[in-house]
Amino acid sequence: MKVALGLDIGTTAVKAIALDEEGRVVARAGAAHDLMTPHPGWAEGDPDAWWTNAVACIRRVGQDVPLAEVASVGVSGMVPALVLLGVDNRPLRPSIQQNDGRTGEEIAALRERLDDEAFFAATGQPFSQQLIGPKLLWLARHESAVAGAIRRVLGSYDYVTWRLAGEWSLEQNWALESGLWDVRRRDWYRPALHAAGIDEDWLAPVRAPHEVVGGVTRGAARETGLSAGTPVVAGSADHVAAALAAQAAPGEVVLKIGGRETSSSPSSGLRPIRGCTSTTTTCPGSSS
Repeated sequence: MKVALGLDIGTTAVKAIALDEEGRVVARAGAAHDLMTPHPGWAEGDPDAWWTNAVACIRRVGQDVPLAEVASVGVSGMVPALVLLGVDNRPLRPSIQQNDGRTGEEIAALRERLDDEAFFAATGQPFSQQLIGPKLLWLARHESAVAGAIRRVLGSYDYVTWRLAGEWSLEQNWALESGLWDVRRRDWYRPALHAAGIDEDWLAPVRAPHEVVGGVTRGAARETGLSAGTPVVAGSADHVAAALAAQAAPGEVVLKIGGRETSSSPSSGLRPIRGCTSTTTTCPGSSS
């Protein structure tokens, strides 16, 4: 029996699920971790804890399903979390989560540097605390040593995908919800990069959710029990994966309640709405 293994990097837990070829759940596991709030309004996480919990969950799934039967692995997660790696590919600090609220002044600064209409037309995103640009601008102002040491920027599930496959990638939902991606040109929106002082070399190639990034490395195989070479796909934003799994159709709404509440409503194409976050689904040709 071949199975697909899914991992989810959540705000307070990692979860794993194995599905057989008929889509039936044959195993599941979970492991909790802390959401850190060192100051009011801050929201941070520990990327190393995510990986430790991912390994534990995979091992627990392996108690019910032989891990040699895992045909593919995909990781979803909260988005757009900010994970920063240095020259040694180690996290430079805790992640800054999508619901972190420290960047009010930086959002105001970016509003002065970027044309609001052009920004929304290119990225499909409103100015908000969720964006990656304000967070990196905050780091440049308040943690200059960290900002100066950045060599790689990843999201929550992109980090775990890299730990599994040893290949750099940013899944397209992270790119879109970051406020750094020109959705129609399918390229980085360079005015936003320049306004936030972001080096394009920090950013990995953007991959579609179903795109194979690489295979499980020998090192990850030793840690997890998975077979080396097992295909690992780019993954997906958690709320987008939830809407896909619910088989939501245009005109329907999926409400997801977790570390934060999101509602998703599919459409036949990208239609940005002021005040809403634009995302893109795993299904080619549709958006939510």
